[in-house]
Amino acid sequence: MRVEPLNVLSSDDIDDRRRQLRRQRSLHRWRNGARFVVLAAFTAGAIALIRQPGWTLNDASAIKVSGNRWLPDEAVQALLDLNYPQSLLRLDPNELAQHLSQSETIADARVYRELMPPALKVWVQERQPVAIAYPANTPVVSGSMAIAGRGQFEDRLGLIDASGQWMTYKDYVDRPQMPPLPTLATLGNYDEYKERWPEVYAELSLSSVQIAQIDWRDPRNIILSTEIGSVHLGPIGPRLPEQIIALDRLRNLPQQVGADRILYVDLSDPRAPYVQAPSP
Repeated sequence: MRVEPLNVLSSDDIDDRRRQLRRQRSLHRWRNGARFVVLAAFTAGAIALIRQPGWTLNDASAIKVSGNRWLPDEAVQALLDLNYPQSLLRLDPNELAQHLSQSETIADARVYRELMPPALKVWVQERQPVAIAYPANTPVVSGSMAIAGRGQFEDRLGLIDASGQWMTYKDYVDRPQMPPLPTLATLGNYDEYKERWPEVYAELSLSSVQIAQIDWRDPRNIILSTEIGSVHLGPIGPRLPEQIIALDRLRNLPQQVGADRILYVDLSDPRAPYVQAPSP
């Protein structure tokens, strides 16, 4: 078996190797030092930039609001809940937009920083109520199924948009400016029907028959007050689109049989509508 001879380094080779290692360590220390200097300079520059008076919002007048039709600019500015003076660069536009969208009155929001000149630009889309929500114990006018009035119930009333978002009625009507109140009313415990509301409202809004009220008090029989009279739907279910189509077909019913001959219309089976006449 042949044994290879060992390579023996000379003293000059060892010195060269040591000098090479020292240069590598020196270069490594220099690079680390350079990185530290650059990072420190960047951090100091960022801090100095943030502290510059020109990048600070001194009051709410630096918040430019757009998209609002009814809410005054001051109301939107107040919803941001900012403390002044406020560094513009420390604000997170996405967090601010999310915060606005969680309020009762704002359906959607976008927030942008504007650096020249320093300002905060806010675009909002207000919630549009589509129904007034009455509590279940609200009295109704006998025969017409119309709600007797809302003055004494204002503290418990609400407004609902198409998505089911609740808005406090009194806060809404106390605004300096507001759109007209919706003509549709709902009657019942909101917590019991809020999950079904978007689906039900979407279907009812397609009807050519004017609907004034939805009575949810008995979930086994949802009752509509319409221009053709009282309409009984039974429980809300997958046949709702068929029921709305059947309702539209009956829109001339009062002219055909006489309004005084209709106590209510039963559409629980939309393929076999039933008209209940008053007792003789």
